[in-house]
Amino acid sequence: LDTPLLAEASRQLAVEWFEQGGQPPLLLKSNFISTVHRRAPLDLVLVPLRDGPKVTGLSVHAGLWTSAALHSTPDEVPILRSRIASLETKFGFDPRGHTGKALAHALSGLPHDLTTAFPSAALEEIALTAMSVTDRPRPKLVLIRSALGRHLFAFVWLPRDDVSTGRRVAIGEMLEARANASLLSWSIALEDGPVALLRYTLDLRNDGRMPDAAALDVELERMVRGWLPAVEHALREDGATPARAARLALRYAPCFPFGYRNSNAPEEAARDIVPIAGLADANARSVRIYPQDGKLRIKLYRLGGPLPLSDAVPVFENFGFRVIEELPTALAGDADAYIHDFEVELPGGGTLKGDTATVEGAIAAVLEMRAENDAFNRLIVEAGLAPASVVLLRAWFRYLRQTGLSYGLVTVVEALRRAPAVATALVDRFAAAHDPARAKDSAAAIAAADAAIAAGLDAVSAIDDDRILRAISGVIRATLRTNAFAPAAAEALAFKMDS
Repeated sequence: LDTPLLAEASRQLAVEWFEQGGQPPLLLKSNFISTVHRRAPLDLVLVPLRDGPKVTGLSVHAGLWTSAALHSTPDEVPILRSRIASLETKFGFDPRGHTGKALAHALSGLPHDLTTAFPSAALEEIALTAMSVTDRPRPKLVLIRSALGRHLFAFVWLPRDDVSTGRRVAIGEMLEARANASLLSWSIALEDGPVALLRYTLDLRNDGRMPDAAALDVELERMVRGWLPAVEHALREDGATPARAARLALRYAPCFPFGYRNSNAPEEAARDIVPIAGLADANARSVRIYPQDGKLRIKLYRLGGPLPLSDAVPVFENFGFRVIEELPTALAGDADAYIHDFEVELPGGGTLKGDTATVEGAIAAVLEMRAENDAFNRLIVEAGLAPASVVLLRAWFRYLRQTGLSYGLVTVVEALRRAPAVATALVDRFAAAHDPARAKDSAAAIAAADAAIAAGLDAVSAIDDDRILRAISGVIRATLRTNAFAPAAAEALAFKMDS
């Protein structure tokens, strides 16, 4: 060979492995494929050359296991025989009982060229997993990293009926992507039992990584289960009854386009289906805010075709969001729904101060034209105020404008944004004085709110902000009666002022 069987970096790792107490021989897989006997990665046997306690070199032997050795029973392979005995002792398996025979059978179905090289803990995990999937057939995955970290060995069990070329390729691509590694080889073992074993070998030498086995297990199960059953399962996991989950999945899951399915998990589809199913008609809107990869996204749902972006983007901007991009998804068939998926950000990388559900409901109300669309809505997101509180602040601003206040809407909103504690205390002061539900402790609540307003105003440095906040406070103190806490407020908000 023009290229050495073992790269210099791997040789050094092997020397360090022996120096740290590793017992010879060290069994490895080469990246070279044999050209005789059968096409498979060459097996390497490494033995240290020593000068006293110091490892001075390596004796490297390359070849392939013979077919007879590969297919011999574990009790005919000394190292496997001793490991079976250790496992039987550890778990109390009777060699002549069911579990002892199941253990021996599980090891018989595993590749001896690898199991002899694995540490005891890895062999234990593989053997117990093989026993488990034989008793209860299901997709399952075990990942083992080689002694020197050069290779990743993936053992994937699938029910026999779920094995196909397309699925085998898809699993290999999934492993390559998650491990950032290239696939060196694969093999499949089909026995008389209910499961098949796929084995993949990946090269981790060029920035490869050990993927999260639990996450891959979930991805594998989802891949095998299929889209509609996976969406139904996700709906049940989110709290839907089995009957409702089945009904929603049957109606909506087939309507998602393949582009959506390739880039979104069934769990995300389930989270999209629930708000869509709750839409009453084409005039209804539903909104979902969620984080993704450190970014903030807003999904807007409606029945029928897409909503013009010129209708949605100004609404988001008045809530303080800056729209970065939009990804549309049309649901076909019976669903006849549309999903607008927006990436948004808040000024200065800020975070959402208001309750997420409250903000979602407020945005939906504006889009349905049940609430006003102006910059006061920023206070819901950036100051954490309730939508009802924003309605009051908007009303006081308009009253002040009628009485000669020279400051415009944006200036007033900015003053309130810069003093969120004062804005909250102003609304609380109004509620303490006029909400019948708080009549019992009204005096104490008013005093506490007045103290909070005074403390907040002391911290305001801008003269214009101080004037605006004091003007609003004056309106609140001058209010004698209001219908703000009565059902009639839904039609028209009224105040009686002490003029």
